[in-house]
Amino acid sequence: MTKGNDDRVEKAFAELGKKRLYEVNDIVRWDGELFHVEGWIFEAGRSPHEHFEDIMYSLTRVYGDGTYEDFAEVYQDDEGLRLVCRAEFADEFLANLGMDAGSGGGVATIKPKEGGGKMTKMKPPEKSARQRREEAYVKRKRDYRAWMDEKLIELHAAKELGDLKRVAEVLREVRTRQLVYEAGGDIGGVNPKDAGSEN
Repeated sequence: MTKGNDDRVEKAFAELGKKRLYEVNDIVRWDGELFHVEGWIFEAGRSPHEHFEDIMYSLTRVYGDGTYEDFAEVYQDDEGLRLVCRAEFADEFLANLGMDAGSGGGVATIKPKEGGGKMTKMKPPEKSARQRREEAYVKRKRDYRAWMDEKLIELHAAKELGDLKRVAEVLREVRTRQLVYEAGGDIGGVNPKDAGSEN
């Protein structure tokens, strides 16, 4: 990977209107989490019926916990992918959050307090209001997706059985829940029929 348009593939993609938006070690937000950009892949496809060009980024979560969720591959066109800060400011950004990026990029860790020769057990830092909001947002999004998946399965089963009454009920529930969710009022586990009666 090279910076700028020195790379022939990158130059060809730019001519097609697909310019890369992020550099290695930029910090981006995706799915409610902070990630480092580790690299990118250019993808192109041609067939008699369609063609596409796309750019996919390899991401590593800033607040890694050693699980598979620490890594993601996300297309540039993903609506949830947003730049937080450029690579040259990443260490300073993480330091302001009380994190240590070490050698730049990769997983950040909490900086230990200096001073005193005594080892003390560190209690985990309290989550900021922003972190709590981010976690609530991600949980709300996951709950909504899980509920929607269940309803789609239920909808397909009702269609298979030819139960048009149940199909109409499920579609009504899905539309109601979708409107409530998009308005920011969806509370995980609340029956959409009861959602209007709260507050």
